[in-house]
Amino acid sequence: MPGLEQLFANGFGALFLLGAPAFLAFSYFFLVWDARRSDSPNKDDGQIGLKLALYFFIIIGVSFASGGLSTVLYYALSGAKAGTETLKAGLAGLIAGVVPIFAVAVIFLPRTNYRQHTKAARMAYGFLAAFGVMLALQSLNGLVTLLIQAQPWAITSRELSSLIVFAGVGFFSLFRLGGLSSWSAPVRPQPMAPSHSQGYPQGGGYPPQGYPPQGYPQGYGGGYGPPQGGGGYPPGGGYQPR
Repeated sequence: MPGLEQLFANGFGALFLLGAPAFLAFSYFFLVWDARRSDSPNKDDGQIGLKLALYFFIIIGVSFASGGLSTVLYYALSGAKAGTETLKAGLAGLIAGVVPIFAVAVIFLPRTNYRQHTKAARMAYGFLAAFGVMLALQSLNGLVTLLIQAQPWAITSRELSSLIVFAGVGFFSLFRLGGLSSWSAPVRPQPMAPSHSQGYPQGGGYPPQGYPPQGYPQGYGGGYGPPQGGGGYPPGGGYQPR
C-alpha cells in the first residue's frame, strides 16, 4: 500500500497500529483476571470488554492521526518541497484518525462507566505515553544525528516533525495518566524563619563598660553605680528630721 507507506514514512506511527492488538489482548486478560478477586475494585464492572474495545479504537485513531499530522508538519517545515502527494497523504491520515477518536470520545465513552472504573483508561493512556515518548526519543536521536552530519533541511525536518508530534502524544497521555492516578504536585520547601539573634550586638548583648545606659543621667561611674561623691544618701547621714 503506497499510501500507507508514505503516511508512516517519517513518523513511525505504524508502531501504534502494530501494538494495539497486543494492548487489547493483554489488557483484557489482566482486567478480567483482576475482576475475579473478591476485593477487586473491578469486581462489579461489567463493561471491561466494551471499554477496552473503545480504547483500542482510540489507539488505532491515534496511529493514523499522528502519522498524518507528522506528514503534514513535515510538508510545512520543508517549505512545501516534500510534494503535494505527501500533503494529501498526511491530510488523509489525519482525517482518518480524528474521526474514530472523536466518535469514541464524544458518542460512545460517555455511555459507559469509564469515570467510575478507570483501569481501562489508565492502561490505554499508559500505552500511548510509553510508545509516544519512546518514538519521540528515537526521533530526537535521529534529529541530533542529522544535525551533526549537516544533512539538508529537507531531510532534517522529517525527524523534527516526528519529534514534535510524538512528544505531544506521549506527554499529553502521561499527564492524563497522572491525573487518573492521582499524582500530587511536588512540595515546595518552606522558607527558613528569621534568626532571633539578629539585631543584637555581638558579645552576648550587654552594653560596653564605661558608658552610661540610655535613660540614666550623666555622672554615673561605669554606667551602673551611684553618683560619685555622695553615696546616694542625703548629707550628714541618717534621715532628715521631720
